[in-house]
Amino acid sequence: MDALRSQVPPTLGPVSNAGFYQDHTLGLGPWDLRVLHLHAGSDDDVVSCTLERRELPPLPSSGAGSRSSGFQEPDFDVTALSYEWGSGTRGLRTIRCNNEAFGVTRNLHSALRHLRRPHSHLTLWVDAICINQGDGVEKNGQVQRMGEIYRRARRTVVWLGDAGFWTRAAFDECLRIAAPDEAPRSRWRALSDPFAPFLVLLLLRRSYFTRIWIVQEIALSHDLEIACGDSRLPWRHFVTAVSANLLTGAGSSGTRAMGNILVARALLPWTPTDGPADPAWRYQTLTRETLPQSRDILSMAALFRNSKATVPADKLFGLLGLCQQSGDGRGTYGIIADYLRGRNQVYISASRAILTAQLELYLFSAVNRRPPRSQPSRLWSRLRAWGSGHRYEPPLPTWVPDWSDHRPTATPLSLILRQKHSAGAGFGGNGFELGLLQTG
Repeated sequence: MDALRSQVPPTLGPVSNAGFYQDHTLGLGPWDLRVLHLHAGSDDDVVSCTLERRELPPLPSSGAGSRSSGFQEPDFDVTALSYEWGSGTRGLRTIRCNNEAFGVTRNLHSALRHLRRPHSHLTLWVDAICINQGDGVEKNGQVQRMGEIYRRARRTVVWLGDAGFWTRAAFDECLRIAAPDEAPRSRWRALSDPFAPFLVLLLLRRSYFTRIWIVQEIALSHDLEIACGDSRLPWRHFVTAVSANLLTGAGSSGTRAMGNILVARALLPWTPTDGPADPAWRYQTLTRETLPQSRDILSMAALFRNSKATVPADKLFGLLGLCQQSGDGRGTYGIIADYLRGRNQVYISASRAILTAQLELYLFSAVNRRPPRSQPSRLWSRLRAWGSGHRYEPPLPTWVPDWSDHRPTATPLSLILRQKHSAGAGFGGNGFELGLLQTG
């Protein structure tokens, strides 16, 4: 076991068996996916799990050309994991999956270690393991279903990462704000009191909130729980505790991202179902006259432009599930996830699809100001791509937005605010940032 723990795999996925998924009869049919049974264990045990193939048929159509406009009770009996994947393969850890060595990121390894139960297994859906990352065709198909998976899962755990002294104090503070009767007496209360106003902000500064994939994972999930190390907090308590930061806009990019995530969640027709006890209901009621009405891929990409992605194409692919589930499904404009193409091909084809579907020029307001690159700059980009093992991507055509570029856009025109009385949008160097100030 010690030898396994010290082993560091060179890449994500099976360490030595390229045919891992096929060898274990885990090949997928049209409506199949895989679930992960996380075995019981303690802190000293190597993380062990088993993959199982399971069928998840599509939801029946609800009429009017849509299968997503009404409330759907969760029918996928798993806990979906929402976590920060991160970039690169540094610091990988090894787990045992179907009795074989399997490489995962350090953050995912920590999540599995903290979430496993001491005496019973836990059934999870985790993209890095349940999807064969080495099969581009399978990955394309499974990514298209991710929005549906999170919407239909019984529960979603939001994993913020490992916890320390101040993180645990921040969770206690959130519980004290949202549900004082449930808050435990903290041994470090006297120490943390002077820093109480900053503790909640400390959680929002976690890099998790800046990632593009977590947008649809949070927005589409029914039952959410926040986890950090051994600390746990219901989603409704977390939102209540951070609401003051969201309304004032104080804090970090994570604060702005969290506010925009709640906007996306409140736009979904089925989300606010529990009345005042539901944070989405409160947020939707508060901003009833100011919420953006557009739910298409262009509007969502503009709203979450500052979110980060390891793969540039994910700046669009990571929002497709949200657009599919938030309306009649036409907001994707026929764009599908295709990891066999490079960034330029994805961005160009997506731009053409948006222009063709909208017959408007809103797309051009999302074009970045990109000064012409000098010859030495282009040469340096080629050398850097070659040195990192990535394919060199030349500059995009001037009419195509570069969604991987966070710099200011060419025209301060909000694509998502089309009402006479609409939410204020701030453009100060960060593209489109939704505020809560009513204009007009």
